Amino acid sequence: MQRRPPKKKKRRDPVREFENTVTRLGEETRFWNDTYVQLLRMKWRYLLLFFILIFLFFNAMFAFAYLSIEGSINKAQPGSFLDAFFFSVQTSTTIGYGGMTPNGLVANVLVTVEALTALLGFAVATGLVFAKFSRPTGRILYSDRALITKRNGVPCFVFRLTNERQNRVVEASLSVTALLTETTLEGETLKRLFDLKLTRSVTPMFTMSWFAIHEINPESPLYGMDQDDFLEQDVRFVISLTGIDGVFSQTIYSNHLYFADEIVWNARFVDVIQTTETGQTVLDLTKFHDYELVEDVPFAEEH
Repeated sequence: MQRRPPKKKKRRDPVREFENTVTRLGEETRFWNDTYVQLLRMKWRYLLLFFILIFLFFNAMFAFAYLSIEGSINKAQPGSFLDAFFFSVQTSTTIGYGGMTPNGLVANVLVTVEALTALLGFAVATGLVFAKFSRPTGRILYSDRALITKRNGVPCFVFRLTNERQNRVVEASLSVTALLTETTLEGETLKRLFDLKLTRSVTPMFTMSWFAIHEINPESPLYGMDQDDFLEQDVRFVISLTGIDGVFSQTIYSNHLYFADEIVWNARFVDVIQTTETGQTVLDLTKFHDYELVEDVPFAEEH
């Protein structure tokens, strides 16, 4: 199977964008409450920047400590912050060139404290990097838009997804949940989650494009709603995919979120799978997000 690369564009994370819009009142600072998880969730560039800043701050702090002790470093220029800083770097990383050495009991105690602290710090940093590298993650590409279209005479809510990696995701399971507004008999308005039944929710091997279809029949919670209802209720669709990574043999997951204004009505996706004359299957990801408009879909039909 041949894959054509998709157009270069910035990857969106609708779930993360939604989480960033939520404000929690009465809760302490989240980062320090769960530092380990927050560091694992960081993007690589931010995590490396965090390590660099901590390293610089750590050595600068001990450099000032050495400067506060007169004559604590042999062969260092008196009052030189750079000499004290680089001596701290050599101590924390256990390089030990021998050009500068601690002088006196207090300086040696300070060197011991720094070496022990740095050793524990490097162990923690190594553990974080290893945990981040070894954690299997899914690179699942979702269509930019979900569609309301008609298939075999039945209105359907559809979207598609594909595995961007060249590995296999086996026993993949897909679920779709709609967040709808409901009013109780007592007049209370609340948001409720409704599971949407898919025509196919499990696939034994997820390697190509997966076309997810929910038929909007009388049993569907979307039945009788039109585009204005979607926008008025601020309907949202939560997509969850789980499967087993074929390389790591561990469970991976992926989430996506469609908002009401990301639903295109009366449209269908452009075909992205073709077969060449030689029998080779081509998955054209350059057209993965493309769709075309069709005639109106009668949505709220009377029966």
